[in-house]
Amino acid sequence: STVGVKPKDDVPPVTYLRVHRDEWTDFTDYTKTSEVFYVRKETVVMTSFEEASDLESMSYYVSSKPLSLNALNSVSKWVKADYDVDCFKLVPYQKIYVYVKSVDSQGNVGYVSKCIMLDPDLPTLTGIKNGVSYCEGQTIYITDKYLASVLLNGEEIINQLGADGSYQFETNSGSQKFVITDQAGNTRRCKVLFSDETLKDNHLIDGNDRSTIDSV
Repeated sequence: STVGVKPKDDVPPVTYLRVHRDEWTDFTDYTKTSEVFYVRKETVVMTSFEEASDLESMSYYVSSKPLSLNALNSVSKWVKADYDVDCFKLVPYQKIYVYVKSVDSQGNVGYVSKCIMLDPDLPTLTGIKNGVSYCEGQTIYITDKYLASVLLNGEEIINQLGADGSYQFETNSGSQKFVITDQAGNTRRCKVLFSDETLKDNHLIDGNDRSTIDSV
């Protein structure tokens, strides 16, 4: 072997993408991209590591849609990092596709990508109010763009909701407890009572008069 000649390096730099306690190092094909949701304001941190050769550059690109590797290769508006570490803040209500590219001195390119969404809002529940007794049946509406679970008295009913998020309660259906959760983990809880003979504090509740019950 030739003295002083380094072996050829054909290994891409290791590139990391971190948010809170989550970390990714792989490029995900755009047809298989899955979202990661966060409730609080978070910082996206990008780092690169190159052992065999010098790190030439690290840059990132934020897209509103998933991209294939071929599409990424034609992107010209990469944001170049000053060092091997860079970061930016997530913006609420925006689903973004983050791509990080690292290039070493041998021209090897490493990619990492992830779809990230910052969603600080609770799911919406209309038609009933927490802690209220109703003497008549009610139609409720549960809405959230990223709804994950709707538990009614501990039973999953998300597939029983109407196309508009509706669910019907009949008169005298008794005590009902909701736990509604979206994909970010935002959770709304609600407990109501349906009874046409509800008596609380010696007061009969009719269709126009409501009384509170214990909240969850």
